[in-house]
Amino acid sequence: MQARHIPPQTIDFIRRGPVLDVRFSLDKRHVCIQRSSADVDFVSLQDATEVAYQCREKGKGNMIHGFVWCNTALCDMCLVTEMGLELVKLAPKLEGVKLVKHERRSVNWFQYYHPCRTLLLWYVYLYSTLKQPD
Repeated sequence: MQARHIPPQTIDFIRRGPVLDVRFSLDKRHVCIQRSSADVDFVSLQDATEVAYQCREKGKGNMIHGFVWCNTALCDMCLVTEMGLELVKLAPKLEGVKLVKHERRSVNWFQYYHPCRTLLLWYVYLYSTLKQPD
């Protein structure tokens, strides 16, 4: 059995700018490009449409730790930020990005295992105690 040779392709329609991380979707139809500590761009490789997304609470110093394509019925991508998880769904033909769910946690790091779609998070639960006056 011979391996299929796929010629290299040039993607020249993605806007120029800083690139911190790049991930192709599981079906290879989209690419997600992390542009800054709080911004990602979703690009359709079929029709060159592009839509930007900012993580929630960007003004409060929220930063993206990473992102994973999960392609579940609930969402297409999970963004792991310092302030929690953001589950997003891409609209058909990349007309927009919808925030499906925001789970608030103070996340320190994460690891994703795709075969069983497991996201392991390490976060610190901060609490305080109230002292009753004597």
